[in-house]
Amino acid sequence: MLLPLLLLSAPAPTPAVSLLLEGATVYVSPEEPGRRASILLSDGKIAFVGDPSSARAQAGGAPVRDLSGRFVFAGWADAHGHLEGLGEALEIADLRGTASAPEAASRMARAAAALPPRAWAAGRAWDQNLWPGQRFPDAHDLDAAIPDRPAWAERVDGHAVWVNSKALAAAGIGRETPDPAGGRILRRADGTPSGVLVDAAVDLLRRAIPEASPAVRERRLAAAAGACARAGLTEVQDASH
Repeated sequence: MLLPLLLLSAPAPTPAVSLLLEGATVYVSPEEPGRRASILLSDGKIAFVGDPSSARAQAGGAPVRDLSGRFVFAGWADAHGHLEGLGEALEIADLRGTASAPEAASRMARAAAALPPRAWAAGRAWDQNLWPGQRFPDAHDLDAAIPDRPAWAERVDGHAVWVNSKALAAAGIGRETPDPAGGRILRRADGTPSGVLVDAAVDLLRRAIPEASPAVRERRLAAAAGACARAGLTEVQDASH
């Protein structure tokens, strides 16, 4: 006995809305000069690049965006990148131009707020010569802004770091810690470390900073990849490993 056969057909997928880009100077390859052209996008892909009237004829009712004379290039490829290093740099607060230690500490706190709770806060390029009295900062300045995690920031010349009390404790640096050869631990009047380590004393801190875990590395790589994509890089060869 033959049973009736019911044929079911899945509905056709709805195509993505096209987009027509006009008014740009477009470079389609390194061998060709830029030219005024329109770009038609369909289903997330470039469907046409060329004469504006031809693009409009194919666009139907697609929305139009005027690029107002901007330049459009094919995706760039970087043959020598350091993605993890870039991702780490994106997490470090830029302290250039800060006018005081509290301002620098506040910048670091804002950057650290985007990190997981146990991650060390970091900053770079502070310069006490731009601050009132040209005095070196104190750990207490960082403690007020970042009390919940270790924090450290490199001076603009790379010869000193400024740390908070949690970072000093993590590194085992206290009143009795001697200055290492080639370095100096700045101290308050009572002999306790003030929170600034100079030259070789920085190594006492670096030994305490945790190695990046796989989760941290993944986070940094993802941040770096996003930054590259926003800059127009569609391919990056990592030269770090």
